[in-house]
Amino acid sequence: MTDGSPHTRLTLAVDVLAIAAFVLIGMRSHSDAAAVSIFLLRAVWVRSWSAGEVLTFALVALVFATMLIGLGRAISAVLGARLFDRRAS
Repeated sequence: MTDGSPHTRLTLAVDVLAIAAFVLIGMRSHSDAAAVSIFLLRAVWVRSWSAGEVLTFALVALVFATMLIGLGRAISAVLGARLFDRRAS
């Protein structure tokens, strides 16, 4: 839940874009896989992944999603300061 301020809404929008970028980059880098198998649901359904593969996926996803969200937060902080802090003064 957000406080509804423009800066907070900007940060939320940038977070959503960062997650979307993460998904799109992942889909593009694994373009040889069927679209359904890109999402973890198929692997769970057919039990085709080992615990090591799931752990590797989770760690890689955590690292790259964190990097993209962190970059997005930095951009949001700079943009928010320029766009919204000037109006407050």
